[in-house]
Amino acid sequence: YYLWCFDPSSLAETTCYYYPNFYYGTFQAAGVINTNIPYYTDVEFQKWLSNNEDYVKDAKDYMAEVAADMGLGLTRAQLNSGSGLTWQEFEADYWKSEFESDATSLFGRFSKDAWHSINNNDLVLYPTRRCFEEDYSASYREVDIDGTTVEVPNVPPPF
Repeated sequence: YYLWCFDPSSLAETTCYYYPNFYYGTFQAAGVINTNIPYYTDVEFQKWLSNNEDYVKDAKDYMAEVAADMGLGLTRAQLNSGSGLTWQEFEADYWKSEFESDATSLFGRFSKDAWHSINNNDLVLYPTRRCFEEDYSASYREVDIDGTTVEVPNVPPPF
C-alpha cells in the first residue's frame, strides 16, 4: 500500500489515504528466468473492491470524488465488489499509470495533488508515496510460470 497525502489546495485538503500499488507493468523476479510478473493483478483488485474496512471506503470515496471532478465517469458504486470493473479496465480507462501526464489519468491527478515540495533546482522532494521499501508481495502472491508455481519475491515499488 501507498500512503497518498494530498496538498491543502487539493480536494482532500491535506487528508491522507491508503491505496494499493496500482501500477501497470511487470518485473523480473530475482533467480527466476524469463519472468514477467505483473506488479498488480485483477485478483488483487477484486480483493480491494470487496474490502469494506473504513480506511478503504474512505479511499474509494475520495477516488470517486476526484474522478467526478475530472469528469471521468468513474462512480463510487463501480469501486465495490460485484460492479464488474476489472483491473485492466480500471487501469486503461481511469488510473492510466503509464500515461501520468494524460489529463484523464487518476494517477496523474493524484501525483499532481500529492503533498510535495520543489527545491530551487525544480526537483520534486519526497516524490515517493510508498509506506515500505518493499511491497511484501512474497507474503501473499504466487504465480504460474510454465506450469510451475513460483512465490513472488518482495519487490521494490516501480516508482
